[in-house]
Order: sequence, then structure tokens, then C-alpha cells
Amino acid sequence: MIVASKITMNPKLQKLLSKPNLRIVTIVRDHMSGLLYAVPNLRILRQQFPGAHITLLANPYAMPILKGCPYVDEMLPFFQFRQAEGPFARAKGLLRKAQAWLKLVGRVDLVVHFRWTGPETLLFCSTLGLPFQVGYNQDGLNQLLDLYVGREDLVNDSTRKRNARVIEAMGFPPFPMHMEMWISREEANWAENFLQEHGYDPTQPIFAMHPGSHWGCNEWLPERWSALANGLLAKYGGQVVLTGTEEERPLTEKIARNIAGRVINAAGTTNLPQFAALLNRANLVISVDTAPTQICQALNIPAVILMGAGNKTWTSQEPEQNIIILQDEETADDEMTLCDFGAGTCHNSFCRSRLAGIQLRRVLHAAEKLLTEQAVLA
Repeated sequence: MIVASKITMNPKLQKLLSKPNLRIVTIVRDHMSGLLYAVPNLRILRQQFPGAHITLLANPYAMPILKGCPYVDEMLPFFQFRQAEGPFARAKGLLRKAQAWLKLVGRVDLVVHFRWTGPETLLFCSTLGLPFQVGYNQDGLNQLLDLYVGREDLVNDSTRKRNARVIEAMGFPPFPMHMEMWISREEANWAENFLQEHGYDPTQPIFAMHPGSHWGCNEWLPERWSALANGLLAKYGGQVVLTGTEEERPLTEKIARNIAGRVINAAGTTNLPQFAALLNRANLVISVDTAPTQICQALNIPAVILMGAGNKTWTSQEPEQNIIILQDEETADDEMTLCDFGAGTCHNSFCRSRLAGIQLRRVLHAAEKLLTEQAVLA
């Protein structure tokens, strides 16, 4: 195993990277946010190796977030997320791993693990024909890594920076870390038609609000969402679009009932690309810290993000000028001791919402600041 901090370019890796028709597998064991944060890395790999075949292994439910991405040749479902897949999730995960193995065995030269993918994934990749593997500490079987990047700095590094360290450890210079997302003409037309069908006024602003999340620690009080909408509509006019999944529709309906103005409840009506296209039509997005955070970063949409548990550094070390992230600093727990994300125990009494400490006036102030400074409504 080679320690990344002690090399410029490993000779074996350098020889491998000069190979024509290089076959690269990249792995992101994360949710939609993780895939969007991986885009700068995928982009630099494509720029450095335009002729390479690049495969991405990821969570199947999150993969549509990269629809249209020109930096990968194919995406294979690999991991399982119990909250999204319900019963038999592990069996489904084993099946898709077997399918991925049959497709990749003997056809992989280089494996790049973006952040933590787990020792089982290291072992899986080693059976594909002993490809060169690059990655962080995986809490087991690290001897299977040909280029060891060390442990992730979860306190001081943003997610994008942690991803970038893997590529830099391979000997490449620092590169731009701006995010991207791709909205097709079809999806843009869908969003426009959806708004027209629901009677929106194109001369008035659209405020998109996303109140729901799979994580219970990321929930704000419904009455505050209603009051926030009323405050914005009273000052700026326009209309509010509530977004979410079908299971979050009862929450958006409760919020909508107390909004004194034009409101469009889009929860449960969109797929993932349509959801992004709808957010892209908004003048301002206000959301809890879930997928809209990274969608707004990637699409350069003005947004106020309400963060519950978690480390603000993960999302904001390279802050976009039109994103404001709010957090109750006094009660936020960087260790997330109440939120065992991997165990699927969130969204119930196990989690306490720290968003209660974020007062309505702070959110209204942040929204007004963005609308003024960015001349959003000019």
C-alpha cells in the first residue's frame, strides 16, 4: 500500500493512466447530495482521460440526479438504502452486486472510491481482476488499496474537498470544484406546463419551499412554514410552490391550509429530474438540508437552507454567493449522536429536531437579504 501524502505519481499508476481505452470504475456510497458533490471529480477524470470508459456505482434511488451527465458512460445500481427500498432491501442489494460483478469482471483497470464505500466494496472490487484501487480508510481491508489516501477529515473538510483529495492523491493538480446538473428541454417544458396548469402568474415571483426530509433531525415546524410563506407573499406578492415526495404530501397540505395567498402543492407529482426543473423555475428556494441544497448549488439557484444535525462545513466551505445556510449553532451536534443515518432509524422519535432553534425572523431576514443582494426580483 502506498501512502498518498508521500508520492507525486506512483509509477504503477502512471503506467496505468497512459493505457489507451482505460476502464475506470468510480464509486459513491451516498445519497443524491453525494452524487452531485462527486461531479467535479467525474469531470476532471473525463477531461484527463477523454477516451476512458467511466462507470459509476451508486445508490439506485439517487442515480436520476445525474441524468444527462456527460462525464460517465454508464451508471450501475450497486448499494441499497433500506428507507427507500423497504423489505428485501438486502436481497435486492446482493442481486444488483452480482449483476454488477458479471458486467465488470475482467473489464476494470482502475477503481476510485470517493470517500467511504466500506470494506465489502473493497473486497468486491478486488475480485474484478485485481484493478488498481484508490481510496480513503475503509475501516477494514485497507491492504487492498493500492493508493491509500488516509482518513477523511469530517470536521474541517467540505464534501467536495474530501472528494478532491482522492484525485489530488493520484498526482493531479488542484482543479475547479464547481458543481453541475443537467435539465433537459423536456423537463424544463414539463415544469413550465405544470405551473401554467396551476394558474401561476409569470409576472410574479415564485417561492419554492421544500419542508420534508427522510431525516427527522431535518424538520421545521409546519406553522413556521405557513408563516414564512405568508410573510414573503405579503411583502413581495407572487406564489408559493410546495415540493416533496408523495409521503410528504400530508405535511405540505397542512402547511398549504394556513397560507393566505396563491399556493401550488407539487408534492408527489414529480420525478427527480422534474423536481429539479421545478426548483430551477423559482426565484428563491427555501428548504431543509436535503437534496435541494445540492441542486441549488449545482444550478445556481438562490436558496436559504435550514440545517438540523450535521456539520455546516460539509456543504459550505466553498460557499456559492447565493446560498445562505442557517443552523442553530447552540444545539447543533456535529457528532450526530441522535441520528444513526445508516440504520434507517431517522424520521421518528429517535431524532429530535434541532431546527426548532431557528426562528422565523432569521429565515425571513435571510430570504430578504438574498432577494435584495442578488437582485432576484429586479
